[in-house]
This record gives sequence, structure tokens and C-alpha cells, in this order.
Amino acid sequence: MPHADWSLDLKSLPGSHKAGNRHGREQVGAGGFLRGVRDAALIAGLAGIPLGEAAAQSAGFLPAAPVTALRQSSANVLCRTDDGREFVVERQGGTARLKFADSEEVLALRIVPGPRGDELFKTDTDEVVLRLTALGGITLYTAQNPNGSPAIEQSGAEAIEPPARPAAGLQAAFDRFTVELARAGAALKLHVSPEASAFPAETADAALVAALGVKSVPTANLTSLRIERGRIPGAQVQGKALIIQVVPELGYAGRPSAAAVRQAIEAQGAGDQAKSVSAK
Repeated sequence: MPHADWSLDLKSLPGSHKAGNRHGREQVGAGGFLRGVRDAALIAGLAGIPLGEAAAQSAGFLPAAPVTALRQSSANVLCRTDDGREFVVERQGGTARLKFADSEEVLALRIVPGPRGDELFKTDTDEVVLRLTALGGITLYTAQNPNGSPAIEQSGAEAIEPPARPAAGLQAAFDRFTVELARAGAALKLHVSPEASAFPAETADAALVAALGVKSVPTANLTSLRIERGRIPGAQVQGKALIIQVVPELGYAGRPSAAAVRQAIEAQGAGDQAKSVSAK
């Protein structure tokens, strides 16, 4: 049985040199396209990419970047990292809220442009918690993993509820935080200004987050916690008193984060150490 010749004679195709010089440009274009498809097929075979997709990429028909719901101006999304940690992100324009499934704190974030079209979600201490790339990638940054953990969008999520009024009253909530602080070795007396106590939901949330911040600094040398209404949210240490300023109208963004509370305590501790060294 004669051997079948499946080779392709390019000279027999229209636009070859035999067809005349006026088709020379067409011949080059056809040859370039065929070489591109051939190379795409080779690369596809090595990389495991479907031939049709590889050929489309070779011809310049690149697939669109993946759509990330968090890139939209308004979104509520449940996300999950590779190691299984879940968190909900609620975005509204240039701000966002983030809550981990294993934490009571709701982080109030601002969104700023990053390099190469990225978007950076930052806390009130200017730390990047979340990065969205222009191609749809999501990276979560935490104290446990400062180098970042890849995350994916799982599904839509319910909106994060605003601070809730304590079911048993503001004083009961304060008593709970006082007990928790005492267990952590921080016996603090809690004082709340009348202006702040007029907003029980927001003030209780501010006390909760302040307690989380205090518990994260075992060496904190504090005796009292004061919550006051102010013009801007913030945390500072005066003597042995931790002062938390809240702006109730701003919700979660109207009080300092636990990280900001910790930063204020540590800054005071560093200042005390500096004074002690200079006095010697």
C-alpha cells in the first residue's frame, strides 16, 4: 500500500511566490498566521492548554480578565483564603468593611489606588489588609501571614450589620468587657462620657474593640479606659488612662481599630522606656 503524503505544500496555496509578486504581502501574512498557529499548538501541547484557546491567543484574541465582584462600586462578597479562613467584604465606593468569621471586630477600610492598576484596602493604621489586582486576583494580609494569602470570592453575602444596641443594656456590655480585660491581666476602670453614652450601640462597639486592643498588649500598664465623643476617631494614652474618641455618626469608621489601640499603647510604652533610659 503506498505511503500517504500528508505534508502541506505551501507553494500550491494562493498567494505563494508562483502567484506573482502582487500577492507577496498576502503570502507573508498567511505564512505568519500558519506559523503562529503551529507554534501555539506546540506550546499548548507542552502546557496542557486547549488548542483552540492557544490559537486564539496567538492570533491576538486574548480572553477577558476575570471579573471580580469587589471591583464594582457596590458589593457584598464572601471570600476564602487557601488555608480556609473566611471573611466578608462590603464595599461602598472608596470605602469598605471587612469582618473575619472568627473575629468580633469589623474593620473599616479605605480604598486607594496601587501599582499596576491594583486597589489597596487600608486600615486606620495605614496597613494594607486586602489587595485587588487589575486581573482579578485577591490577596489578604494579616499579622499571621504578612506576606499575603491568596483568596477567592466564594459567593455573595449579606450586608454587614451596623453596630447593634446591647441587648442587656450598655452597662451590662461594659461589665462584660471589664471582666474580659481582668482575665487578660488588665484591671481597668471604665468611664464613658454622657455624650458617648447617648449612642449605646456605637459606644459598646468602641469598648469591645478597645478591649481587643488592650488584650493584645500583655504588658500594658493602664488603670482606666475612657470613651469620649470627639471630632475624629482616635486612641491615645495619657498617664495610665487609655482614651478612646468616637464619632458615632460614622459607624464602624467612627472609632479606632484594635490595631490603632495597640499602636497607641505601644507608643506610650516606648516613650516611658525612653524617659527611663534618659533619667539614668
